Amino acid sequence: QGQINCLTEVTLITVDQIDNHSYRWTSDDGVIEGGRLTAQVSVSTAGQYQLTLTNSLTGCESTQTYTILEDITSPDVNITSGGTLTCEQDQIMLVANPNDAFTYEWITTDGSTIGSNTLPTLQVNAAGTYQLITTSSINGCTATQSITVQEDKEQPVIEVLSVGSVDCSGANALITLSANPNHTQ
Repeated sequence: QGQINCLTEVTLITVDQIDNHSYRWTSDDGVIEGGRLTAQVSVSTAGQYQLTLTNSLTGCESTQTYTILEDITSPDVNITSGGTLTCEQDQIMLVANPNDAFTYEWITTDGSTIGSNTLPTLQVNAAGTYQLITTSSINGCTATQSITVQEDKEQPVIEVLSVGSVDCSGANALITLSANPNHTQ
């Protein structure tokens, strides 16, 4: 029988049509959408569905139970980043764990990408928030995750503290500089 998932929100249970018989579908834990008195019932949740088949000539009844399962598990994907964008590292790779049963779509509104946005990896060259929409080809369920790429491209600040005097004799003068303490001098 059928299965409920992110692609199939309603499934059918179908039995053979038998002359001189009536059909009655019931369920204690499922939802019957239609066909309650036919050989084909539509259901929208996982559960146990009972069919009572009654012979209209003899009044004899038989009951059969059908189980509908549910698979609405979203893809489980983790994203890792290749670090922070800097003056020396102007591109980094975002990586999602690859799975052949998943499709990938990367989206950004404030970043910048290089190359394909439909792979489990994405090359980026700007700070921003990057979203990954992963879809399972098995059950159609999706998951959305975000990662924020940081940028540290602060230019060092050089400040002239003092300049020695230079005379015409060609002697060297001493210039003293100070740089931002967060950068190498």
